[in-house]
Amino acid sequence: MSKLDWDDGNRQKCARRVPLHEIEELVDDPRTLIAGDPYEGETRFRAIGHNAAGRPMFVVFTMREKDGELYVRPVSARYTHRSKDKDKDKDKDKGKSRSHISTATRSSRRFSMRRISPNTT
Repeated sequence: MSKLDWDDGNRQKCARRVPLHEIEELVDDPRTLIAGDPYEGETRFRAIGHNAAGRPMFVVFTMREKDGELYVRPVSARYTHRSKDKDKDKDKDKGKSRSHISTATRSSRRFSMRRISPNTT
């Protein structure tokens, strides 16, 4: 099980959209796709998967080291919506930019995909 680094800021921000236990479950699920995130300020990753009920989820996180141990620090979390898929198809036909789901898909192609082990540094 991964250790998560919660503080008041990221706990409140993430909990507005997704229950914290679902974020923890997503990060630990071996079926979750882990991909790089193009954020330039620090090394971040994207976890893309489903909660226990099958609802699609998206979590952005970074890795932090504390007292010699590696922690997963969620930055943001949200459910993805089927309506976004429909909007993406409509926008594609109109030549508009794509939704956040297609952005996640495109970005995951640019970065190597791998599981992050809590034992790596």
